[in-house]
Amino acid sequence: MKRSRIWVFDENRLNEALDGYEQESIDAYPQHEEKIRITIKAMRNYLYSDYADRLTMREEDEK
Repeated sequence: MKRSRIWVFDENRLNEALDGYEQESIDAYPQHEEKIRITIKAMRNYLYSDYADRLTMREEDEK
């Protein structure tokens, strides 16, 4: 049975990774810059949506 992946990262690391991926992709494929930027924007849009929010874990606020 194939195991599912579990990704573990905080919001800052996610944003750093997306920023880096975006820039590396544009550097490699400058002719596709608009498509790359749209794709990254769509990824961020999904990750901050209610759909993805249901999958997140949050640190408990200290009281």
